[in-house]
Amino acid sequence: MSEVRLRSHLDSRSRSILMLLLQSEMPLTASDIASRLSMTPRTVRYRLRVAEKWLQSRGARLVAKPGWGTLIDAPRQTKKRLIRELSGLTGYAPLLSRTERLHVLTLYLLTSNLPLLAQQMACELSVSRSTVLKDLDSVAKWLRKYDLSLVRRPNFGFTVSGREKDFQEAIVNLLLESIGEAFLLPSCTGSKATQSALTWSNAGIQHYARAFLDNLDLRHSRLLVALAATDIDMRFTDRAYIVTVLHLAILMQRARQGRHLDVSPEFIEQVKKRQEFLVAKKVAERVKDYTGVSLTESDVAYIAMRFLGAERAQGVGTTAGKKAENEGIAPEVPTIVRTILERVSFSLHPCLLVDQELIHNLVADLTWLLEHLRYDMPIRNPLLMNIRRQYPRIYQVAWESCTFLGDRLRKPVPMEVVGYITMHLAAAMERLRVPRRANRRVLIVCHAGIATASLLESRIQAEFPQVEIVGVVSASEVEKSPDLSEIDAIISTVPVEVRDLPTIVVNPLLNDESIAKLRAFLSKEDAPIASRKQAVLYKTNEPSLPHLLTADTIRLKIPVHSWPEVVSRAGKLLLDIGAIEASYIQAMKDMILQYGPYMVAWPGIALLHALPENGVKQVCMSLVTLREPVAFGHPNHDPVDIAIALGAVDNYSHLKALGQLQQLLETQEAVDKIHNAVDVYQVVDLISNSFFNE
Repeated sequence: MSEVRLRSHLDSRSRSILMLLLQSEMPLTASDIASRLSMTPRTVRYRLRVAEKWLQSRGARLVAKPGWGTLIDAPRQTKKRLIRELSGLTGYAPLLSRTERLHVLTLYLLTSNLPLLAQQMACELSVSRSTVLKDLDSVAKWLRKYDLSLVRRPNFGFTVSGREKDFQEAIVNLLLESIGEAFLLPSCTGSKATQSALTWSNAGIQHYARAFLDNLDLRHSRLLVALAATDIDMRFTDRAYIVTVLHLAILMQRARQGRHLDVSPEFIEQVKKRQEFLVAKKVAERVKDYTGVSLTESDVAYIAMRFLGAERAQGVGTTAGKKAENEGIAPEVPTIVRTILERVSFSLHPCLLVDQELIHNLVADLTWLLEHLRYDMPIRNPLLMNIRRQYPRIYQVAWESCTFLGDRLRKPVPMEVVGYITMHLAAAMERLRVPRRANRRVLIVCHAGIATASLLESRIQAEFPQVEIVGVVSASEVEKSPDLSEIDAIISTVPVEVRDLPTIVVNPLLNDESIAKLRAFLSKEDAPIASRKQAVLYKTNEPSLPHLLTADTIRLKIPVHSWPEVVSRAGKLLLDIGAIEASYIQAMKDMILQYGPYMVAWPGIALLHALPENGVKQVCMSLVTLREPVAFGHPNHDPVDIAIALGAVDNYSHLKALGQLQQLLETQEAVDKIHNAVDVYQVVDLISNSFFNE
């Protein structure tokens, strides 16, 4: 009797929460659980009471502490038994939120071979007919994003009309949006580590989506994509692998139903010139051998397009040996990256222009992003809104730097592309923090692309300098990683399970909650933890240009004969006020010797700098004008008669002053006044009057 009562009260959401907690080795907060299961924290806290009673009746205990989270206290074998029991519970329909209901309705409409009646859908979802009709208005709006139309005919029902290409794009994106990559990862990649760490439940949208996925031949699709990857000699990111496997499986299923793609002959001719088209033809031949279904030339071109636009997995964290990875890159891509960095470097930090890791990563990501834009393929960036919120200044700078790219492509640059560029820039800015000695070895597992992995690696390194990151791999590759015995822990963006290695799942952007979790995780073995809070990139109390360029840090009409003398004189002003060590002056010279005269940022103006760890004590700036112009070797901007030396200590505190400097020097009238000044207070007054109220 008690068992019947408990089972009736254990609704689908409570069961989903239990499944998640049973598979977690770390405590999870209500916000953690809510974000993973598409619930509100309030709903989670309420359902935890139900879950607690169910656990107590089975000899397990729910442990919860404020600021720590919730954990199920039970032996591993007991947890496995409870997971099996939960997996076998049936007999009730999943409880759907409105968002989940919209996802289910959309999935039904996109995949049904027959028109659907409102009453039919109402009965299936246990809601009223009027509720379904209201929901269908929202579904129609969602479909329009993919150029699809919701058609209603009296006494006939609802159907969706549009191009087959748009149908398939919509289905894949609906699955990604509703279920998420974490749940799709085991099915699409076949990774044992993720299969053991994340179990499907029948709750919510997953119940309906799994029924659809079970009818797809994901296993064969996965095999075909793996063979194609070998033929093309490329490694997909986990995210790209998921998308490519889904697209191929859905294409095969719909081809069996007689639904083929219809792309223009011009597009086919364009794609035929690429190696990926030959690989797609081999895939089509294997599909015919396996299913007996012949794919059209349009289908083949579409498969080739998916391969062309797939995001490549590449190593991050080191630039050694990456020259080979960039072979075959279109000449325009490095040029585009150079133009972007020329624009952003003087708003964020001049060192970005010569950051080889940043350059490599941007070239790699823009290669596949530009392929998407060329072939009008949708670009997905699931972290976009969080990126804009967490890095507003960097996002704005990235947006402004991409205006030329839109003109070049003759189409607007999507926000998703700007988001990826922002992630790379934010990662590079994080790397500017002064490194400290590491004493913990961790492996990062990131299911997303190189931008996400690079940013996560840089954030972890900056927040936890005691951690040595030995590598970054995808979830499907974690089992193949060498020397796992030398690793102390795994930090992952999706649930993975590797025997004898502690694992923690964090937000890909490493938000404050993930930082707190990671700090507690690393503290388990008394590792020293960085006490300082992450620097916020958009602080308002940064020193302004009038605070840095004063009578003590400005000298006019100085006599020099060479660029090293210019660096020495500008650097000595900073040394005299105690803002830098003497080593920083030599470091600025070494940067020019190593990378050339890129510091000559404007005609006749040089912005001198080195890295923060080269001896900067506090954010600082000096300005000198020269009695006679000096050549630095720049082909366009020589000779130099104004030089500014910049010293930054981190990734944010110099941004306000640097932005004001750029604003000042973009005005020719201001440059002329500086050039012609004979008294330092003429320059001091100019700067003060320009930025007094900022």
